[in-house]
Amino acid sequence: MTLTCPLVPATVDRVVSVAVIVCGPLRLNLRTRRLVTATREIDLPQREFALLEYFMRRPGSACTRAELLAQVWGYVFDPGSNVVDVTIARLRSKLVGARIETVRNVGYALQLQLENHATAETS
Repeated sequence: MTLTCPLVPATVDRVVSVAVIVCGPLRLNLRTRRLVTATREIDLPQREFALLEYFMRRPGSACTRAELLAQVWGYVFDPGSNVVDVTIARLRSKLVGARIETVRNVGYALQLQLENHATAETS
């Protein structure tokens, strides 16, 4: 089963059966833990994978650092480190057809570059 965005709230049973999340040109396989972009397949480290999955389930929505620390790292407090910034920087370098934008005074959001993807498909 494939889950595509924009996302509709799913039941627990449906989420468990989802094998691939498709968001614009990105395909994230939850079973193999691989990211497929328009140009390549990438094995992601655990935290980068979890972070991208979190963003892909909420495309375009701003996520705060505190939210990311709680949901991806399991922290209920800010450890005062730059772990979020470093992981996002690593993930940004691997994305094609989407980008993680900094939302000033809020956090980060996954933005899809659909115009580039559509142009590539018609060529």
